[in-house]
Amino acid sequence: MRTSAGRPFRFTTRLQGYSYRGASYFVTICAWNQRCLFGEVDDYATHLSALGEIVEREWLNTPIIRPSVILDRHVVMPNHFHAILFVPPTLADQVEKAHILFAPPSSPFHRQPRSPSSLIGGFKGAVPRAAERQLGMKRPFWQERFDDRIIRGPRDLAARQEYIANNPARWTADRYHPVAPKRW
Repeated sequence: MRTSAGRPFRFTTRLQGYSYRGASYFVTICAWNQRCLFGEVDDYATHLSALGEIVEREWLNTPIIRPSVILDRHVVMPNHFHAILFVPPTLADQVEKAHILFAPPSSPFHRQPRSPSSLIGGFKGAVPRAAERQLGMKRPFWQERFDDRIIRGPRDLAARQEYIANNPARWTADRYHPVAPKRW
C-alpha cells in the first residue's frame, strides 16, 4: 500500500484518541542509515563531532522551547541518541480523563500538540536546520521513525538511566555499533 506521494504507507502503533502526555519516556533516535555522523567513542567516552555538538545543544534547548517538558539523562552516540524525558499532561488531558472519552485526532497522521511525537519531530527538524546554518550541511541526518518506551516505574527508570550512563563504555557490544552483529 502506498501514500498519494508514492511512499510506502506506514501504520501507526499509537492508540487512536489516547493521550501520550503525562508519562516518562525512554527515546532512541537513529542516524540516517545508522552512519556514525555524531562523533566517535574512545576510552569509554563519546567525543562529539561538530554535528554531534549540534544534536546535544538542540536537545538541551528543548526545555527552553517547551518549558513544561522535563529532561533527564541523555547520551549522543556516534550513530544514535538516547534520552529520558517527562511529558506532563495538559489541562485538556485532565478534562478528557474526567469524561473518559478521548477525542480522535483530526486525521490519522495528526501529531498531538505537546506529545512525545510532536517534541521529537521538532527536535529532529531543528538539528538539520542548525547544521545547514552553522556547518553548511544539507543531507538527511535522522531515520524517519524513532523508538519510545513508556517508563513504568522507579526500577525501570533507574535501569534506563544506568543504560544511558554506561552506553559509551559498552559501545563495541552495542546493537547500533557498525560492526556489531544485528540482534533484532
